[in-house]
Order: sequence, then C-alpha cells, then structure tokens
Amino acid sequence: MHAAPTRIILDDAQSHAQLARCRIYENPIRTYLAHTLTEVSEVCDAIEAASKEGFYIVFLGSYKLGEAFQGITQQDLETPLLKAWVFKDLKQINYDEMTAWLDAQKELEPAHIVPENRELDFQKFKSQIEKIQNYIRTGDTYQVNFTFREFGHIYGSPLQLFKNLRARQPVPFGAYVEDQDGYLISCSPEWFIKKTGAQLVTKPMKGTANRSSPLANHLADDPKNRAENLMIVDLLRNDLSKIALPGTVHVPKLFDIEEYGSVLQMTSTITAEIAPKTSLLKLLDAIFPCGSVTGAPKKRTMEIIQELENHPRKYYCGGLGYLDPSTDTMGDLCMSVLIRTLEVSPNQDYEFGVGSGITIDSDPLEEWQECQLKRKFLGSPPPWGVFETMRYENGEILRLSSHLIRLKNACEKLGIPIDLENVKDQINKTKAHWPHQTMRIKLSISPNADVLITHGDLSDLDGQQYYAWASEHLKQHTLDFRIHPLQYKTTHRDFYDLAWQKAEKIGAFDLLFTNHLGYVTEGGRSNLFVQKNNEWLTPPISAGCLPGIMREHLIKELNAKELLFKKDAVEQADQVILCNSLRGIIPVKLLNTQL
Repeated sequence: MHAAPTRIILDDAQSHAQLARCRIYENPIRTYLAHTLTEVSEVCDAIEAASKEGFYIVFLGSYKLGEAFQGITQQDLETPLLKAWVFKDLKQINYDEMTAWLDAQKELEPAHIVPENRELDFQKFKSQIEKIQNYIRTGDTYQVNFTFREFGHIYGSPLQLFKNLRARQPVPFGAYVEDQDGYLISCSPEWFIKKTGAQLVTKPMKGTANRSSPLANHLADDPKNRAENLMIVDLLRNDLSKIALPGTVHVPKLFDIEEYGSVLQMTSTITAEIAPKTSLLKLLDAIFPCGSVTGAPKKRTMEIIQELENHPRKYYCGGLGYLDPSTDTMGDLCMSVLIRTLEVSPNQDYEFGVGSGITIDSDPLEEWQECQLKRKFLGSPPPWGVFETMRYENGEILRLSSHLIRLKNACEKLGIPIDLENVKDQINKTKAHWPHQTMRIKLSISPNADVLITHGDLSDLDGQQYYAWASEHLKQHTLDFRIHPLQYKTTHRDFYDLAWQKAEKIGAFDLLFTNHLGYVTEGGRSNLFVQKNNEWLTPPISAGCLPGIMREHLIKELNAKELLFKKDAVEQADQVILCNSLRGIIPVKLLNTQL
C-alpha cells in the first residue's frame, strides 16, 4: 500500500534568505533500526562513523529509548528504540524556498484530518490528574507531564497535510518523514538539543497560553507556569552536566515568551560546553527523553506516566534530529522534541498525543483546556455532512433501523453531533404528511448537526439494466480509500454522482470503479455482487466500498464471500447484480457487449 521512497523534510519557519536552515533528504544509502540497547550502541557507532566519512544522518528516537536508558520496562514492543537514515547529501534551503518546493510537488491531493476517537474524556482526565496530585503529596514526584491520544484517519496526501499544518502553525522544528513504515508529521516548537562545535544549547518549553486570552499578557509572571518551567530547567541542567565540562552549564535566559500560531509558550535557555570525545550514545543517554515531556524527578515520574497513561508514547515525546559530517569529533547536531506530532500508519490512520505539565497547583479544567489549545492547529474536521437514501412504501421506510445505525456510526466517526431520538422524532413528524405511494427519502445530517428530511418520486426501472466501467467514461475513475472516506455516505461525493449521472446518459444504471490497486470496488450508487461456478462474491469494505444496507442483507441471503477481484472477474461472471436499499437487487450486463 505504501511504496514511496524515503523522504525527510526538516522545516524551520525562522529560516530566511540569509539563513537557509530548511533541509530535504531523499533516497538514503543505509537505514538502521535498533530494538535493544546493545543495538542502539551499534547504531550510534555506525552513524558516527558514517558522519566521519562525509555522510549526512537523520535519526529518530522513540520515547521508549528514554525508558530503556532509565531501566524501565517498555510496554510498546513494536516501535524501535532508534531509527536512523544515512544520506550522501541534502538540499539546504530557506523557508520561502521550501514553500515553493512543496508547491511544486505533483502528488499533492487535498488533505483532511478526521478524528475518530479520543482515549480520554474530561472526567477520566480529571481522575488521572487527581492521582498525579496524590503522588505529588506523597513525595514521589514534583511534576508529571501527563498525555493522552486522539486517533483518526488522514484522507488525501500526507505531504499536503504537512503543507497545510506548517502554514497554520509555523515553527522552527517542523518535520515530515515518509518511508515504508508510514509517515511522521511534526509541527514541534520545542528545541531539544543543539550542538555547534563544542557548544550545547537546550530550550525547554513549559508554560502555555492562548495568544488571545487574558492570561497571555501575564504568562511570563504566572507563578504556576514559572514554577513548572523552573523545575524542568533544573532537571535539564542536571542532565547536561553529565556530558559537559565542569563549570560550563549556564542559564542565560529564563521565562522567555515565544509565539507559535495561536499559542504562546514559555521557554528558558540552557547552555554548556560538551566534554571532549563525548559519543552520540553518551549524549543521548544523558538527556533522553527531554525532561519537559516527563517531569521531575525523571525516572520515578516516567514510571508514574507509564502507570497512568493508557497508550504507549511511541515516537511522540521522543526526538528527531540530524547529525552533520565531521572528520574527527561528533559532528554538529540538532534535535527537536516530538510534540505536536502525528504518527501515521501506511494506510493513513493516525494517532496524535497531547498533554500538559501537572503540578500540585494544577486545575484539571485549565489543563484540559490547555490540551485543546495545543490540538487546535490540527484544524476542524472537514465540512462533510452524512446522509441516507431510503425506500418508502406502504407507509413505512424499509430497513429504517439499519439506516439509522449506519448514520449514527458515521456521525460518531466523523465528529458530527447526532441526537438519534431527535432524528426519529423528526422522521415521524415529517412522515405524517407523506402520501401513501412509493418514494425516495433522503435523511441528511449537516456538520453542525442540522437534520433535513426530503422526499421525491421513485419510478420503476424498465427492461434490462447495464453497467459500464468508470475508467472508460470518467477522468476520475479510481477510488482511493487513503484520499476519500469511502466507508461513509458523506456529502463529499461528486465523483459518485458523476458516475451514475454519466451512466444514465449512456444507457446504463451505474459505472463501476476500481481502487488505486486495480481491484473492483462499487458503483456510483450501488454495491456489486458477481456469481461464478455457483459462488457469489462481493468486494470487501477494505477495497473502498460503502457498507450498503442491501449489501449486508445479500451477503447473508446469498452466502456471499467478500473477496478482492479485478475487472475480468466481473466480465467473465455467470451473473452480475448491483444493489442498493432504494432499488433492491438489479441484475445487469456489461453495456459494451450490447453495442
């Protein structure tokens, strides 16, 4: 499903014409994975050696790398501790040039992010905050960075989504990573560590406010945020001292306020001079993960995080960095903290983590609102409504309960509020005014939860019905479940409407689509069944089909198997039927064979 070559973008919104700090890496010559600390040591040695040979490295450390360094058993058994790519060269450009480069990419498709579920609601969040504050009272910790996940799907091009997000929240540590394992899209504002020669700089970020809120003017003086920030400064000073020359750790800036989109963040700056011959492994061991995403003290707090969080952090709260060539010592290095980051599977399901620093003075509602603010840059769900088209005859809507279940499921997955009892009430009120004749009923729910019920005439189909192939009649003739929400009946369906409208013009009932892998999916207004050797087959939902109400009925009635197949299986079938809840079963033949 995902065959694109490896491509890594490191973006910097503060880069300008005289400071080309945006980077593009493509086609690595080597890739390394480490799942144990022994392998981490080997990979660090290998990429340091590659750096000394003149190669460029990008590396990705998961949060569990920090757990391994701290001697904490990891719950996530799949994500590598460390992943690294070695490149012969890179393209180094400024922010405007990066914008032009992104605009020139031909594969970009409109992108939408659709949240489907969140692992915590406010009441559960509040309960966990109370547990953390109990740990603080007993002296186990001073501060805990508590996080939770949102899960959903990206429709369209992940690269286009990165382009959308970087415009919405320009940051110094934007990143886009694409390889066979999926995608990582980051709009991180947080500087983890930068090494330039022997100079080390880190800028922990603790303290958040909405730029338009009353707190914005007082963030720098807010006692709670200052205390939170100062605790992490002390933690990172201690971490840096493990690899710094004695007496070189300093804090030149405390409690700076920086602006990122609609969010204000409090940062502090810590500097140090790295001890000679410090290896990459020793550097990572000393600082990983960043104290701003754990709390203090680090190890005990990480144990509490693992106990209270429902889902392992994977790459979220880890670090992404580069290592430049150097002939003798470790080369220049820069690494961001992976917050404001989407981890995306090859089929474009995503998870997104968000959290806040919890202290004894934390108010659960304020912390919850801070998390919503941090998520805001992802934007709102796309403006799609959902609808059902139903058959009304003899005074009843056929299969109404099945339609309502599908409608409710679509609304919940797409983030559309729905009150099913209200929908039923409106149907009953409207139904009282309908004539007693067979009709087409359309029930729509807008993105704002408005309910609209309309009806129209429904004439019978006459004579033999036909199908044709969308590939022979439409410019857009493939369905891609990575781009469109094919499993829901949404108002985002121009390509479907064009299919059946074109079919009617050429004398067919419907045009049949194939997906981006060449497998047959469905028609513009119907599901498909084929019979061969007394066996009925239908494409699976995973091919890119709507879970049709009539389809589910026929799977049971015909004892049909869900199976992937291509066009020749349809054309060579003994029987072909289309179906939908409005028309029922429609036997069809290929139109072209009749011409």
